[in-house]
Amino acid sequence: MPNERFKHFSISSNVKIFVFLAFVLLVFPVKSLRAEDNDANSVSKKSLDGLKTRSAEEIATFIPPKPQRVFAPTYPLNAKQKGEEGWVTVNFMVDTHGKPYEISVVEYSDKEFINPTLKALEKWKFEPALFEGKPIDAAATQSIIFLLGEDSRSYTTSRQVTSIFGSIVTAISEKDREEASDRLSEFYKKKKTLYEESFYWLARYYFAAAWLDTEEQYRVLNRALFKTDSGAYYLPEKGVPRLLLSKLNLEVKRNYLSRALDTAAQLNDYDLSPKQLQYIVETTKQILETRSGTGLIVVKGKIDKANSFYHSLLRSRFSFSEVEGDIAELRLRCEKGYVGFIYKEEITFEVDEEAGECGLQVIGDPGTTFKLLEL
Repeated sequence: MPNERFKHFSISSNVKIFVFLAFVLLVFPVKSLRAEDNDANSVSKKSLDGLKTRSAEEIATFIPPKPQRVFAPTYPLNAKQKGEEGWVTVNFMVDTHGKPYEISVVEYSDKEFINPTLKALEKWKFEPALFEGKPIDAAATQSIIFLLGEDSRSYTTSRQVTSIFGSIVTAISEKDREEASDRLSEFYKKKKTLYEESFYWLARYYFAAAWLDTEEQYRVLNRALFKTDSGAYYLPEKGVPRLLLSKLNLEVKRNYLSRALDTAAQLNDYDLSPKQLQYIVETTKQILETRSGTGLIVVKGKIDKANSFYHSLLRSRFSFSEVEGDIAELRLRCEKGYVGFIYKEEITFEVDEEAGECGLQVIGDPGTTFKLLEL
């Protein structure tokens, strides 16, 4: 379901941000195209031999719940007075009458936005999920964004926040992890607008690039590359191409190859150097060769706090291996259709190629890990 945005009055400040982006991007260059140095691309022969192919069309389908009547949350007075923006992501169930229940908070930018979100969502009305044409209880996830004004990119930020961002950059360049971690905690408390939120996640990305794994790097980089309603990035445009190149590199490393093709296409809108263009052309060529080839594509997956993992499929056949935890259901969202079905072990699922490009959502217990095999 799409995010809901609730806009109120605009705010302003008279202090401009000093952008450290150019310096930071020199500290963390894009690495060459290669697979990760772990066992992500291996899977046991036994797990492959036991697979049985089944068409997704042969499986009983269901339609997920859809918002029918929504209510905007009350903007927290204290947050409004301080010029703070934020967001809350929640999981919940929708009963057969379209009423949400068992609402739980997954993530949030600030505690102040939680209660208004919960109170508003309790009043929402949904079209219940349908399984084989009959209403059923079903899980759903919703993100609600509290936004002041029309476009946070026009906002400016305080010298204090600017100074914190700069100190994080310095600590990372000096390999002082403890100092960088402390300043990130300080930044989290000081950020107010979604503009500053993007810079907070950008700082988190640089920290992750220095000390954490590619899974975390990719997660926080996507947060930093948050877009406005108009489709523009909150971060300064001049730094976006380099970040998209880093995103492309991470997608290739983690075998998110369909997403990598999309990112490569986005980069065509920017003025790039010959070396960068060559990197994109070569990467795109390799991915297209992989799509038409016969080799196994293995993606390491982990179900997040929102009870799901999402992957854009490069091929039309897929299965699972080495599942640790519980996978409950799978949802395929394709260009020409939608299908949802209960997960079954040792099954290869096949999608009609006429359905177009498809995204796969894996629903289950948070923390469940697995290997998604594209065949």
